[in-house]
Amino acid sequence: MAEIIVVPHTHWDREWYLPFERYRYRLVKLVDKLLEILRRDEKYTHFLLDGQTIIAEDYLEIRPENEAQFREEVAKGRIGIGPWYTMPDEFLAGGEAIARNLLMGHRLGRRLGGVMKIGYLPDPFGHVAQMPQILRGFGIHAAFLARGVDPPQTEFYWEAPDGSRVLTHWFALGYCNARCLTEDPDAFRTPYFQGLPVLRDLLLAGASADAIL
Repeated sequence: MAEIIVVPHTHWDREWYLPFERYRYRLVKLVDKLLEILRRDEKYTHFLLDGQTIIAEDYLEIRPENEAQFREEVAKGRIGIGPWYTMPDEFLAGGEAIARNLLMGHRLGRRLGGVMKIGYLPDPFGHVAQMPQILRGFGIHAAFLARGVDPPQTEFYWEAPDGSRVLTHWFALGYCNARCLTEDPDAFRTPYFQGLPVLRDLLLAGASADAIL
């Protein structure tokens, strides 16, 4: 029997097909709701803020009165931020910019309670060969990828030209493969949920262990 590991998270494009302030309006609603859930439900153990600390900066500019609770939840490990300041486009940013992105993310993350020490990179369309070397320079020994790679299995060691390597998980069906999960019991009768065994088999086909993330 496969173990299913569900990680609550948001994917965050700061600007895309809508202006920044329109996206920030959505962000404030999301984090407001998240903090409310964390206040009333002690069993809600973790939420991942897309590996970026700029999310916290954008939110707290609007809700400075919530910084104390936000910092507390980060310190407890219930909200994961960083290690990036913002998710990099590795094809457009040079090595110095990538390193300084991580440096800024670590500085802000430490001020807000802690930094997630995982190279969270599921959204870039491809990756530079030196990324494991850059991550190791910041004490990061693991990474998560989705786009830009097609490995034979979901877990592997990603190695840079200098020999630096990080243990890496590849999201075979993307970082939002559980986006249709719901609290509505009737929804589990829909074609999507009837097809979950197929999804399970697809994910397990390349897995190194009997688990689905």
